[in-house]
Amino acid sequence: MPSAGATPKGTSEREWQVTAFGDPGKVGFAYDVVRASAGFVAVGVQFSGRLPNLGPSPPHEGRIWLSADGISWQDTTPSEIFTNVSLDELFVRADGTLVVLGWISAPTEFEPPTRGAWESTDGRAWQSAATGVPAGAVIVEHGDKGYLALVRPSVAAHESELWHSADGRTWELVRQLMDGAYATGAGDEGFVVVGSVGPPDQSTWESFGIASADGREWFESSRPPPSAIRLASLGGDWIAISYAFGLGPLPSESQIWFSADGLDWAPHGDINLEQVPIPGSICTEYPSGLNSAGGWLVMGSTLSYPCSEGGYVVYGTQQISDDGESWVPLPFESAIVGVSGSGSHVNAAADDDDSLVLVGQMNNQAAFWSRALR
Repeated sequence: MPSAGATPKGTSEREWQVTAFGDPGKVGFAYDVVRASAGFVAVGVQFSGRLPNLGPSPPHEGRIWLSADGISWQDTTPSEIFTNVSLDELFVRADGTLVVLGWISAPTEFEPPTRGAWESTDGRAWQSAATGVPAGAVIVEHGDKGYLALVRPSVAAHESELWHSADGRTWELVRQLMDGAYATGAGDEGFVVVGSVGPPDQSTWESFGIASADGREWFESSRPPPSAIRLASLGGDWIAISYAFGLGPLPSESQIWFSADGLDWAPHGDINLEQVPIPGSICTEYPSGLNSAGGWLVMGSTLSYPCSEGGYVVYGTQQISDDGESWVPLPFESAIVGVSGSGSHVNAAADDDDSLVLVGQMNNQAAFWSRALR
C-alpha cells in the first residue's frame, strides 16, 4: 500500500526543505519530476532490499509521488501496476496528459528488461500507453519548440535516432546518429545534441554537436564542446560540461562550455571537482548529472573508481549556478567514503513561480529538495 506523506525538515542557511521516502534496509530513487496541472509529479523506484554490486536486482516497484507545493510530498503509487518496474522518464504532453517511461524486468535474469509506458490525467490513476516512438532506450526532452526523443532502436544497434514531436503524441524520425554517447537538451529556442561519436570500440571517438530551431532541420557544429557528457539549457543559451578521466598520474579534468545557439561553443570556466584520498588511491568527483529549471543549473557528481564501481556508488558534491560559470555547493547530506549509496544526488529539477524543486536520492532513500524562489 502507498505510504503516507513524509514530514519535511529545514536544512541549512540556504533554506532548503528536504523530504525523504524509504525504509531501513531498502533502497529508493526519485529519477524525474515535472510541473503539471496536478502539481509537482515525481517518479522513481523502491527496491525491497539492498542493491548487489553484481547480479540481478531484488524485487522492486515503480513509485509515483505528488506535491502541491514541492514541499509536502505524498506517495500515490497505485497497487500492482508497477510491480518490478523502474520508472525513470516523465513528461507532460501538450494536452496536459502525463506520460511515464520505465524498464520492466524480465521473468528471468538472463533476459533483458523491456521498455514500458503509462499515461495519466491526474498523476494518480495510470494505464498502459503507446508513446509513438520506438521502444528503445528513450530519453525525452521538452522545451518551447516541442519534444525531442533520443532512441536506440535495439540493444544490439550501434546507431541512435532522434524523434521530434510538436505535442508529445505524434512523432516523426528526424535524424539518425552514428554510434556514440550523447547528451540532449530542449530549450526556449530549440534543441541541441552534443557528445562523442566513432566506432564501437571507442578507439577514435570525436567530439560532436548539432542544433535545431524547430526539431526537424539540424545543423552541424564546427566547434562542438570537446568530450561533452552533460548538457542543459539556460533560457535560450546552452551550457555543456566536458570531462576527461585521469589515468595514472594524470588528473581528472572538467570544463564548462557556453553557447548562445548550440553551434558555436566557447570555454566558460572550470568547475571544482573534489579529490578524495583513500588508502592506495584517490577518488575524483565526476559530473553525473546536469539539470536546469527556473533560471538555475544544478550539477550532480559521483565519486569515481575505486570509490564507485558497478552497483557500489558513493555520491559527491552537488552544485548550483545561475549563469553556468560560478558554482556554489549545495548544503545537502554528504557522503561517507566506503558506504554505498551514501550522500546526496540530484537527478532532475522543476519549478513554478514560487519554488525550485530537485529530486534524487539521499542515503539510499528517494529525496526531494525545495527552495523558495522569492
